[in-house]
Amino acid sequence: MFKPKKDKYEVQENIILKQNKLISDLQEKLETLQSEMELSNTLDEKDTNLVKSFMNDIELYRTILDDCIARARKAERAYKDMLKEVEPLKHEYEKQLKELNKAIEVTRLHIK
Repeated sequence: MFKPKKDKYEVQENIILKQNKLISDLQEKLETLQSEMELSNTLDEKDTNLVKSFMNDIELYRTILDDCIARARKAERAYKDMLKEVEPLKHEYEKQLKELNKAIEVTRLHIK
């Protein structure tokens, strides 16, 4: 069967159309990849910012904890100092209580 020959220009035009279609498809894929990359970068930035925020929070909590530990140590020292001051008084009161108990016992014996 006889096929009519296509004109050179028609063949070139078809090739150009196919190339344009291919270029359009490639541009669309490139735009999609760029969008995905931008989204990935945005997510990476968000993740990085989230991690930085967590690190700042941890540092703040560490500072608060260090302050609490320092206050607890100060309170412990004050408690120990108070015990040192109270210890002699305790012995003095024990001694006075013994003498008072003896006096009460003597008074009981005199009453009987």
